[in-house]
Amino acid sequence: MALTSPAYQEALHQLNPEQRAAVDLIEGPVLVLAGPGTGKTQILATRIGRILETTDADPRNILCLTYTEAGATAMRARLIKFIGPQAHKISIHTFHGFCNRVIQENKAIFDLDELDPVSELESAEFIRKIIDNLDWNHPLRRRKMRYYDVQKLRRFFDELKKEGVDDTEYKLRLEAFEASIAENPENLYKIGEQKGEVKPAVYNKLMDPLNRSYEASKLLPEYQNMLKDNNRFDFQDMLIFVHEAFAMHEDLLLGYQEQFQYLLVDEYQDTNGIQNEILFQLASYWDQPNLFAVGDDDQSIFRFQGANLDNIKNFHTTFLAPHGEAFEKERIIQLQKNYRSSQRILNDADTLIRHNRYRLAQKDFPNPLKASSKVANYDQDITILSYEDSLQEAVGVAEKIQFLHKHEGLAYKDIAVFYKKHATAERIAQYFQHVGIPIQIVRTTNILEEALTQQIRSILIYLQNEMLSPFKGAHLLHQILHFPCFRLSGTAISRVHVSVQKAIAQKLERGEKINEDSNYRLQWRNHSEQLLERAQNPREKEEFKALNSALEKIDHLVSEAFSQPLQHAFNSVIKTCDFLPWINTQYNKLFLLQEVNTLFDFLKSETQRNKSLTLKGFLHTLDLLDSHDIGLRMQKVIHSGEGVQFMTLHGSKGLEFDTVFMIGNDHKTWTTHAHNGFKLPPAPNILDNEVDIEDARRLFYVGITRPKRRLFISYPLLSNSNKNLVECSFISELLMERSKEQISHSKAPEYIDSKIYGDFIHTTIEQGNVLNADASHRDMLQFALDNYVMSVTHLNNFLKCPLRFYYLNLLRIPSPMYPAAQFGSAIHKALEVLFAKYEDASDAVKLEQSYLAFQRHLQRNKEVFSPEQFEDYYGYGKEVLDNYIQQYPIPQVVRRENELTVKANVDGIEIRGNIDRIDKVEATWQVFDYKTGKHNATYRSFNRPHEKVAQVTSPHVATYGGDYWRQAVFYYILLQNAHHPADVQGPTGAVQFQYVEQKDGKIQKSKIVTVTNEDVDTVVEQIKMAHQKIQSFDFQGCGEEDCEWCSLHQSAST
Repeated sequence: MALTSPAYQEALHQLNPEQRAAVDLIEGPVLVLAGPGTGKTQILATRIGRILETTDADPRNILCLTYTEAGATAMRARLIKFIGPQAHKISIHTFHGFCNRVIQENKAIFDLDELDPVSELESAEFIRKIIDNLDWNHPLRRRKMRYYDVQKLRRFFDELKKEGVDDTEYKLRLEAFEASIAENPENLYKIGEQKGEVKPAVYNKLMDPLNRSYEASKLLPEYQNMLKDNNRFDFQDMLIFVHEAFAMHEDLLLGYQEQFQYLLVDEYQDTNGIQNEILFQLASYWDQPNLFAVGDDDQSIFRFQGANLDNIKNFHTTFLAPHGEAFEKERIIQLQKNYRSSQRILNDADTLIRHNRYRLAQKDFPNPLKASSKVANYDQDITILSYEDSLQEAVGVAEKIQFLHKHEGLAYKDIAVFYKKHATAERIAQYFQHVGIPIQIVRTTNILEEALTQQIRSILIYLQNEMLSPFKGAHLLHQILHFPCFRLSGTAISRVHVSVQKAIAQKLERGEKINEDSNYRLQWRNHSEQLLERAQNPREKEEFKALNSALEKIDHLVSEAFSQPLQHAFNSVIKTCDFLPWINTQYNKLFLLQEVNTLFDFLKSETQRNKSLTLKGFLHTLDLLDSHDIGLRMQKVIHSGEGVQFMTLHGSKGLEFDTVFMIGNDHKTWTTHAHNGFKLPPAPNILDNEVDIEDARRLFYVGITRPKRRLFISYPLLSNSNKNLVECSFISELLMERSKEQISHSKAPEYIDSKIYGDFIHTTIEQGNVLNADASHRDMLQFALDNYVMSVTHLNNFLKCPLRFYYLNLLRIPSPMYPAAQFGSAIHKALEVLFAKYEDASDAVKLEQSYLAFQRHLQRNKEVFSPEQFEDYYGYGKEVLDNYIQQYPIPQVVRRENELTVKANVDGIEIRGNIDRIDKVEATWQVFDYKTGKHNATYRSFNRPHEKVAQVTSPHVATYGGDYWRQAVFYYILLQNAHHPADVQGPTGAVQFQYVEQKDGKIQKSKIVTVTNEDVDTVVEQIKMAHQKIQSFDFQGCGEEDCEWCSLHQSAST
């Protein structure tokens, strides 16, 4: 493939000799040791271009594995600049993304349709059961606080699966480490009769936690069995499934080896054990595979303790050492030129990391990094500052950033603030917002602690109490009426409350017996109506009308709660209590909607797991989340495109900034406390205490190698509890190795603007520990659209009403699953089985299996239906499938694909679609889409734009065409431009919509859409127009009188 892109040619020309060698060694294994700032992303992208330029490889023959989704996105963006649209055909995945693809492409082998991901709560409950079943004298059965280790065991099981370690392998590693204890002189008696023997105290300190961990490793099979028995799997199991399938199904592995002839892996030092085994499986066909790995042991911050050298050693042993020293020398390439930082920063970084004993540079690759960028000779040293406390640290850092921005013109977005723990950033982020410094920050919050979730939870508790016994929830009513969604007057609520209490007191004075609970809500209604009648002015009348309306809504919710499925009851609370209109008026509405969605998604997942889940059971589940300290996590994003970037040191990996502030670097923050959890044994001859320190030092090293010109490292002298603090050991190492002329170390200035400081103190006292989310709406939405992929559903929604798209697809307002939709999904699943499995079976057997698939899907989603609906649909499904097989006999075809996800790129716009079925008849693909419902109800959906048909009354259809016509054209475009899966590209015939239900006892005819070139041009223009408006945040409502989305949007403006 000829590559003429100026960006690619320039990148190739700018490579230094070591980089060029790494790019040009196309065939065979290559290991690149790439320190920070050495351009590893550039050489990965350039190497891919070089493969395409110098070989006959197709883009689809290349697999690039990255550590994060962000890394995959960045790689594809760079490749687009180099090779254009062909970049979309290259497979760039994380290991989990790749394994998910393998599973989805081979459903018959994996057969995971009946499995659901295990939740954190389920996992914790499984482990509690395991602990309950342990003998009373088992090492992991605590006498007190029996479940203290539940979360630690859950994390440990995850680590074992990541590394592919079972109890047998653990025992081998443990024995190897135990044998190495005596090889370290520090562990031995030096004098006396016991000279040369291991000190018992040292032995016990090293071995006791590992022996306990070994006992824990023996529980993993029981945990896995519990997952299996409950039809569950976890995140790491995806990799295990693929690893086992590659081992058991030779043809499966050979298929991927044939497809992916060139393998590239980024951040190789952090690839874990099971990931590395999958990589080696893919490479196992060849004696010298085309495997290109890039890594740096000094930046290994995600693997377990002491594992930073493992992958690189394994790569060397497996692929390089067998071919001789000359081959090794050619195939291991060290990149030494740093194109990011000044030499002064690099020198100090090297000074720090040299304190690590277990690194390649100590022995084989000692050459330090050489600054080769435009700022190589920048003469500012690292500045180390101590502050009185964390608040003064926040103020001092903010003032320094404001000075750099105002007097040196440094953009806020070119500045970053790093920290080890999220809690360190809370106060400084608040202060930045207080003084008007824009920020970008992503943090995880537990929505169960957020006010909105607590309000919804209170209403659900109220409904549950009312369902148990009428008026049992009365004690919550006063609190609920104060919720802002009702927008009620506090004065009106108080007047009714006083009136009710006064009436109760008068009855008591008369000696009457009353049950306050049984009368409370009715009395509220009665007294509110009485006060409305006596109201003297319009304002009072409106206040009491609103209060009466709220009480009526609450009564309505109570009456509905007895008969509604749980999802619909939740949805009724959101709608009836006007949460959405209220949210739509709030400055942080994106967060609030995200919060409601997170809670609703959890409700849906729980009802999926437990079909008979009641409101009482759901509320108990929330209580369990509290008791296990699991919570419901949501990522909260404050995103100002021009803001200072806040992130943890782990999150800073792979990024660069002009100026970096590392905050909160006191000894307490960086001290690794005694490991009271479970862990894997360190490699032999590695001191356990040194492992912890070296892991932490590598993380600190990652931070100090991010800046180009300036680095400020700070720490407080007092903790929040007024205890004295000192600098962390890494600051001490920097100070020890460099004179004070080379590293600035001083206390912050004592002067701080007292007015700003005082205002902030007052604000934080009033608001508590809360980050304001007042970043611009547009910036926050852009964060969601950065990697947007359009589907035909999104396109249809946008063309109907841009606000429909805005609320449904961008903000994702809560919506329950509906019975008719789930019935349709069950029919789809049945037809997938009918056409995909049991190829050699008779039609009768295929039909029987499709019945079972339909029934299983309906059972798995039973929570969506009322008992009557479930019974009706359950019987109706068999009738529908019987009629379908009579109307559409199973044809013989060259090839058939079912439930296929197809991705394509159209004029630079990423699109995707899920196609029910495609049959290859001779050389042409025939596309099928199944529809439940009645034909006539969707007749106009097949019209082309401006097609004059009597039934068309919708201006939307007249202008843009029908949804099903557009769906047919969209699928046609997908198949003509598909880059995944690649082998479905080719000539596409008509698109057939098959109606699977009868109408009035008669079979409905299928509808066939023959796509023309004019159709394609029209829909491509619609895609481009919609995409441009979406990216420009142009969401103008349709203006139709009955449009609920326009009405919802209007409510925010009134």
